Amino acid sequence: MDDVEESLRVQRIEIAGQIHDQIIPPLFAARMQLEALSNKLRAAGEADKALNSETVQAAVDRAAEFVVQSMMAARELLSDVSPPRTGEHYWQQQIELVSDLLSTHVDANGQPIKLEISGDFPWDTLPAETSIVVTNIVTEAIRNAIRHSGANKIDVSIASKPQQKIEITDNGTGFDPEAIKSNHGMMLMKSRAKSIAGQLKIDSQVGGPTRLTLTWQT
Repeated sequence: MDDVEESLRVQRIEIAGQIHDQIIPPLFAARMQLEALSNKLRAAGEADKALNSETVQAAVDRAAEFVVQSMMAARELLSDVSPPRTGEHYWQQQIELVSDLLSTHVDANGQPIKLEISGDFPWDTLPAETSIVVTNIVTEAIRNAIRHSGANKIDVSIASKPQQKIEITDNGTGFDPEAIKSNHGMMLMKSRAKSIAGQLKIDSQVGGPTRLTLTWQT
């Protein structure tokens, strides 16, 4: 076996492993969630009883999030096989993933959560590594707001003058920043900001709103 064949063999094994570990499990979990819900609905129907709508909604939301996890893993795998051509392409990929997650959540009134993005990156001046780090910080902040804030609106504002700055603001319930200093997700985002000589500032309070501000120098 020559070097090319061996390289392809190793790559196939790696891809198979990622499919087995990251894509199939959440799909299986979604299937189990839906099957359990189906059984509950059937039992309620046979007993001529209505199943609590909150129970149904929670089960459907959970199944949908499992599917989204699988989609995210699949897209990340595709990105590994065929890397993004540019920082802008990577940003668009990740925003699509965020939109997938957004579609599985509603606000307290059952309405879709609004995500508004204003401004744009000067892609031609951003190093590829910087654009990827910035994208990862922003999309992680959006995902946190979708999952945990209880917000019905998330705003992302991008400015490039006098310095690069992105603000992610949600109108959710907020939190005490002191209480999450050791939170792994927040520590990771701050670490990523430092890797591009940037700073991540968190402004929040119980009752909201919450604003994350990322700044860095080009």
